[in-house]
Amino acid sequence: MTSVLVEACVETVEDALRAEAAGCGRIELCVSLHEGGVTPGIGLIAACVEALSIPVHVLVRPRAGDFVYSTREIDVIYREVMACKTAGAAGVVIGMLHADGRVDIDRVEECVTAARPLTVAFHRAFDRVPDQRAALVEVIEAGVSIVLTSGAAPTALDGAAPGAAILIRGEPFRGRFRRSFSRPVPFKPGVPDSIRFDMPDVLHRFRRGHRIMVQVQ
Repeated sequence: MTSVLVEACVETVEDALRAEAAGCGRIELCVSLHEGGVTPGIGLIAACVEALSIPVHVLVRPRAGDFVYSTREIDVIYREVMACKTAGAAGVVIGMLHADGRVDIDRVEECVTAARPLTVAFHRAFDRVPDQRAALVEVIEAGVSIVLTSGAAPTALDGAAPGAAILIRGEPFRGRFRRSFSRPVPFKPGVPDSIRFDMPDVLHRFRRGHRIMVQVQ
């Protein structure tokens, strides 16, 4: 039977605990959500891991802005990935692009290797990639387990429209997120299939304005 995992993107231990109490199955931890999120401090990571019984994934993004990083910034990313492992995180959320928008797949592969055995997700830098079909195959082959995307649309609900569904190897993702939504959420079992919803009111017990993600399993 298809199940839906709900992930909350949070900035504090208190919000993480609220999200868990509201039924979320996983946390993405970051700070500065108003800037799209950057890497939280090691103390916050360790505190969330200790306080929660659900997995904690950590956003590894050294700064706000674009996703084209210098050599020094890449070094910071690797160090933060290792720090997340030490702190007990279950996964990391990364995303690196070339200046032309293509996925910097060499850097992604290096991060996946450094992160093992943690789960690695590719964040919504994916929505800036010009050829998402090709990019999805690349990141899967690099070892990425989860892709966060709105189908290159402003929100996941917009991206769930049939014409905006991401395709892989010629086949559309299929499925439906069973909540109060009227449009289907594209997915295909067996491949990365996470869709983040930028919807402030989906979890009424969770603080207004935060983002959630659903993953069809």
